[in-house]
Formats: sequence, C-alpha cells, structure tokens
Amino acid sequence: MRYKFVIVDVFSANPFGGNQLAVLPQAAGITAEGMQAIAREFNFSETTFVLPATDAMHTCQVRIFTPKAELPFAGHPTIGTACVLVKGKYVGSGGDQDLVVVEGIGPVHVRVTNEQAAIRAKLTVHVKPEQPPFTLRKKGHRRRPFAAQLGHCGGVFRKRRGAGVLCSRPQSRDGG
Repeated sequence: MRYKFVIVDVFSANPFGGNQLAVLPQAAGITAEGMQAIAREFNFSETTFVLPATDAMHTCQVRIFTPKAELPFAGHPTIGTACVLVKGKYVGSGGDQDLVVVEGIGPVHVRVTNEQAAIRAKLTVHVKPEQPPFTLRKKGHRRRPFAAQLGHCGGVFRKRRGAGVLCSRPQSRDGG
C-alpha cells in the first residue's frame, strides 16, 4: 500500500528553517511497528501519523514517533500536523479551523489560522504532560528537562516540499 506524506518546517518563516517534520495525513492501516520503521527511515526528530477519530467530538488521532520511540505528546509535531491537515484540506475547507486531536496524553485542542502569508497554530493541552525520567543534552548546552525543551506552543508553518509518496525516497534537502 502507498501512503502520502508531507514534509514541513515548523516554527519558521523560511523554507529549510525551523523544525522539520514528516506527516502522514492518512495513515490508517499502518501498524505501530510500521510507524516506527517509517520514523526511523525519515530520521527527523519526529514523524506523525494521522488516524481516523474514534469519537465524533474529535477531529482525528495523531501518533508521534521519533526514530527510536513513540511519544505521548510533543508541541511542534502537533502544530505542524494540524497545519498540514488544514492547509491540505484533510479537514475543513482550508480556512481557519479548530481541531481536537487525540494523542497519547488525551485530547489536544489546536486553533489553526490560515493567514495570507503563513498558516499559524496555537494549541491547548488540558492535561499536564509528565516529564520523562531522563533529560536531553546537546553538545555545549546545559542539561534541561525534556518537557522544557518542547518550546512554546504556537508557531508558523511553511511547507518545504510538496507531498510525496512514501514508497519513494524524499527529495534532497536542496529540493532536487
């Protein structure tokens, strides 16, 4: 089976800036093991998989994977995924939209505004994400709790490359 994906830059007003994210907006049928393998192949900090909602009060389910594990929640993947869903008209008509996406921590409310120059999103989490029992450390940076590294929860979305087909290799970083 073939699955479409979109690669975007989150928290950036410039192409090839911000946090890169791979989004599979129609991922029904992919197993958890398959999602993990796909995330490992993309090798981005996160890859999201959008599944149909199981409750009429929710827009969809979103599963977030790093190359090594599934996450119950992360800010930039939630925002980037919501923007892809609205901009690509997977939900709504492409205009401003309020979404309720279900992630590992429960429902996450995301307000997406489709402005002329950019698409923006702001999320609200009603459950405080638990801090994992580890910290991340980048070379030359002091240790910070993982939850503190999620950043702020509003951002700009810029589509870096067009949608692709998962069975083919993504384009190179220079768009070629």
